[in-house]
Amino acid sequence: GGGGKSQPPLVGLDVLLEERKWYKLYLGGGVGVNDLSSSGSGGGVMDGGAMFGASSNGRTAAALPKAHVEATASLLNLTGTCDVTAARCVVDQAGNASLGMTHDRPLYSLFGTDSNLYRTVLTNPLFNGSRTGFRAHAESGTDDHERTRSVREHVKSIGIRISNFVGGRAPSDEREVSADWTASYRDVVPRRHLTLPYGCDASPEIVGTAGPSLKHSVKLSYNTNGSGLDDAYNPTEGYSLRGTAEVACPPGDVGFAKFTAGKPLLRPPI
Repeated sequence: GGGGKSQPPLVGLDVLLEERKWYKLYLGGGVGVNDLSSSGSGGGVMDGGAMFGASSNGRTAAALPKAHVEATASLLNLTGTCDVTAARCVVDQAGNASLGMTHDRPLYSLFGTDSNLYRTVLTNPLFNGSRTGFRAHAESGTDDHERTRSVREHVKSIGIRISNFVGGRAPSDEREVSADWTASYRDVVPRRHLTLPYGCDASPEIVGTAGPSLKHSVKLSYNTNGSGLDDAYNPTEGYSLRGTAEVACPPGDVGFAKFTAGKPLLRPPI
């Protein structure tokens, strides 16, 4: 009434988005460190010694950069949950090939929509909602250090990672939290002596660690990732904190508990 204009009736509208399945292919090379482990990486191919947790008994040495060529193929959104499946092959200057495969997806997508776990991941403050990530990874390769350290290491590993971001990497201003389970097999082969048929041309520490070993471990990691700094890329004030706790236990034959932490504190100049 009153001569006013009538309002149009409200209409319900459902919008259905369907993401495309796609792929990526990368071919390249360069000079760098080829990590034979994940975790870390989360998923790359980590230094075998560092993977097995030793540091003061000759079993660990920092990886040296080497020339390599690389091919990576990625399949995106195969299941419609923003998942990424990638396979990687790296060949170093000595002709050793390292193979790796990763599968990343949101953690909630592993469970049915009627599952309590599905609702827990999306609503419990312990998780990061739909951004909570799951990664499965497997690696196999050879770390060839015969020229520089008189040793070659064959490494194979499988593992899973749960982190507060899909893909395991958070934006530069948000903290990173992750939990890793890894099973790794390593075979250390010292360089053979040129004239002594049963001798090794390597240090006693390397010879003492020769042979196969199996590591089974669980690791927790935390990193503020620049969230406590005034500028994540050019900080002048604030703090940064990172730490890891790792326990290796049976069924592996490598046992240890390791804790690392670091906290730089920045203050503005007076």
